[in-house]
Amino acid sequence: MQATVSNKASLLQKSIWLAISYLLFAVIYYNTGKYAQGLNDVPSVAFDFERLIPFTSWMIIPYMSSGCLFLLSFYFCETREQLMLISKRIILLTIVSGVLFMLFPLKNSFIKPEVTTLGLSFFFQQLKEWDTPFNQAPSLHIAYACTYWTAASFIKQKTISTLLKGWLVLLCISTLTVYQHHLIDILSALILVALIFKLIPNKINLNK
Repeated sequence: MQATVSNKASLLQKSIWLAISYLLFAVIYYNTGKYAQGLNDVPSVAFDFERLIPFTSWMIIPYMSSGCLFLLSFYFCETREQLMLISKRIILLTIVSGVLFMLFPLKNSFIKPEVTTLGLSFFFQQLKEWDTPFNQAPSLHIAYACTYWTAASFIKQKTISTLLKGWLVLLCISTLTVYQHHLIDILSALILVALIFKLIPNKINLNK
């Protein structure tokens, strides 16, 4: 889709919607995590076969890349229409997920093995300091990744777009292999995404 001067998204507009979306995420995610942390008993929901999933330390790299992709997804947008699609989807996913975190708090029940590999241990330490085992279902990592996928489709260079989508597949798998989420978190996120993407459809013709 070729942006004209009239519908081209400016750098300022992208930055404003990024700031709004991130601040909303930060406030909701932090407060719902603190709420769950203060409860006496927070359950976990995991299938027995999930214990067979191997812990894969290097997958922390695609997992932690979600923050960068959150930022970049706004700047992948060329038009105002693309920018509003990404913004609306992320904002609604954040709000609905926050409500579900409050109504149905869950925690991750798997214990991560100690990681001593130089570089990787830093990421796990950051994750330990800045995240909690709560805010599980739906997985915002998965929900946001689906939105990043849409944003990746706006990239004109097909090779870059395809590589990015391949990376997003790794990101989604990493939620299980670094023991941050259970399968129920992923399934609930996909259901939520399907509903919200239906409510906020992508009507953008990229072939124009």
